[in-house]
Amino acid sequence: MSETAVICLDEAVRRELAVARAKHGNSWEVQSIVNSWGDTMDDRETLAAIRLFNRTGSMFAVSQDRAGRSSDHSRCGEGMG
Repeated sequence: MSETAVICLDEAVRRELAVARAKHGNSWEVQSIVNSWGDTMDDRETLAAIRLFNRTGSMFAVSQDRAGRSSDHSRCGEGMG
């Protein structure tokens, strides 16, 4: 695989964050995603979260995966503790 074919997730996350901040300012949801990046979420998870936020305006939206199954991100951790 050539170097040009490798996707730099860090740059993709930064671009999506710039879009989110342009649309929504530095909202608590944007800040929450930023604070989790590299701590509790890796680059792929962060990119997915910020893309969902940019698409829906909420990081708690229900999204669909490529197979059409829904995934309710607001239920993460439900039933724990």
